[in-house]
Amino acid sequence: MALTHLLLTFVVMFTSPVNSNTVSSDIIQPSAMPAQKGGSVQLSVQLTVQANETAFDDLDWLKDNTVVVVSYNFNNVNIHPSYKDRVYFNTGNYSLTLKNIQDADSGIYRARANGHSEYTIGLYNVTVGTSSHGSTTGSVSLTWIIFLFLLGVMMI
Repeated sequence: MALTHLLLTFVVMFTSPVNSNTVSSDIIQPSAMPAQKGGSVQLSVQLTVQANETAFDDLDWLKDNTVVVVSYNFNNVNIHPSYKDRVYFNTGNYSLTLKNIQDADSGIYRARANGHSEYTIGLYNVTVGTSSHGSTTGSVSLTWIIFLFLLGVMMI
């Protein structure tokens, strides 16, 4: 029973949304974001005490830290040519919606706020699949949870 309680506590701690006061580029881990080919997915941000709306001058959504998908500086929105007509950037909440997703859209997407400092305010691992049947996402997530639990126990 104690092991079940400990495992449940671990799952809640590591699968709950990140506390908005603690998000930083040092501790944020990418959230798994499965997507279906041809479908769409919305990636949101979490503004923090350090990176709030008044503390940054511009915001970028990057793919794999190499392609700037969207660049926003409160005056205009610039979209990378390869994403033209396939993304929607919401200037109200800074979310990025990828539309008509293709295999090449798989990767790590990061929302980066720049001002006095640079902050990661959103991080997603988008994986594109063709079917939701027979997916191994659940078993992979459980494997990671167990691995992280065991790693945490070893560090205590």
